[in-house]
Amino acid sequence: MEIAALQIALMAVFNISQLPER
Repeated sequence: MEIAALQIALMAVFNISQLPER
């Protein structure tokens, strides 16, 4: 299993969540 991909996905989700959607 490639943990790197999982970490990248988590980072992307975190970045998107931090971005001001409103």
